[in-house]
Amino acid sequence: MSFAGTRLELRLPPGGLSVAAGAPLPPFTAPTPAGAPFTEKDLAAAAPALLVLYRGHWCPYCKTQLAELDAGHERLRRAELALFALSTDLPAEMAPMEQRFAGH
Repeated sequence: MSFAGTRLELRLPPGGLSVAAGAPLPPFTAPTPAGAPFTEKDLAAAAPALLVLYRGHWCPYCKTQLAELDAGHERLRRAELALFALSTDLPAEMAPMEQRFAGH
């Protein structure tokens, strides 16, 4: 599932965000492509989960990363790992990515 989020919505400090392994995820709210809110609590409820931050639908490196995750999706699913992707894309821009990876 893909979400749109900005530095403001994610409450990221100007220098970025550093979260240590095992540290709680900072609070955030990001809209789903349908406009519903998705928060850190939703992510925690889906644990174990992987949250992938990507720059946008236009980024060739991000597309490659997401394609590699898609190729390994069956292995991730067997490991019962929920996969989420977060970008700054607008819902209309996010739709093709959501359609490509939805249902995986």
